[in-house]
Amino acid sequence: MTVDGSGAASTGPDDPAAPAEVDPPADSRGTDDAAGSWVAVATADAVPRGEVTEAILDGADVVVWRTESGVPCVMEARCPHQWSHLGDAGAVAGEELVCLTHFWTFGTDGRGWKENLDGRRDRKGDIEVHPCREVAGEILVRRAPRHNP
Repeated sequence: MTVDGSGAASTGPDDPAAPAEVDPPADSRGTDDAAGSWVAVATADAVPRGEVTEAILDGADVVVWRTESGVPCVMEARCPHQWSHLGDAGAVAGEELVCLTHFWTFGTDGRGWKENLDGRRDRKGDIEVHPCREVAGEILVRRAPRHNP
């Protein structure tokens, strides 16, 4: 699912449930405004299905990954468990990103889980996910609005 920043989710740009205002105007990418701005963090070709890559967003490490079904996701780069960097210690398993250090898993919604040996999934710490969209061959992230003092 692609998070559009309003809390709604869609499976892609053709999903009728996706709000029309989600796609950023071409001239707003990389600009600051009160509503937040959209910036490119990776080209779509740089993140094939089932792969993870590293990026920088406003000076912070993030990972950009794509589920096996092709949905892009941008999230904080450090696992909340023991701070392993998911660019090095992360692998895609189906629709989740797995931290290979202790096998915590994260969905595109940021919810964290760990499966025990009996197959039971227990809730664990969540990870920050940034609203993202794939537009014109780029994976764009919506920055948080900047407030002037």
